Amino acid sequence: MGSEDASTGLHATNVDGLDSMNNCHICGEELSKDENSLHYDCGGDCLWCMAKAGDPDCQGRVVGFMIDDCISQMQAAVAEFETEIRKVDYDVDLFHTRILEGFRP
Repeated sequence: MGSEDASTGLHATNVDGLDSMNNCHICGEELSKDENSLHYDCGGDCLWCMAKAGDPDCQGRVVGFMIDDCISQMQAAVAEFETEIRKVDYDVDLFHTRILEGFRP
């Protein structure tokens, strides 16, 4: 387990035996190269852990992710609500039509 640094020939693993070259030194999660991931590699620690540790740049990025997620959830909820409203409007119109047809002289 672990990896070898080609320049020094040293084998690097953290306390839990995880490969420290590919895992966050704080939480042990696998580091990502995707800049839109909370586990983005910020120099050996993940973005999430660095934000929790107080790094202002990382905190800003995490807050940005949270805002984007909230906006996405709100947009999905609004779309679902609009769909449900359309169903209710349709059913109400159909109900009124059937009542009026049933009570015509």
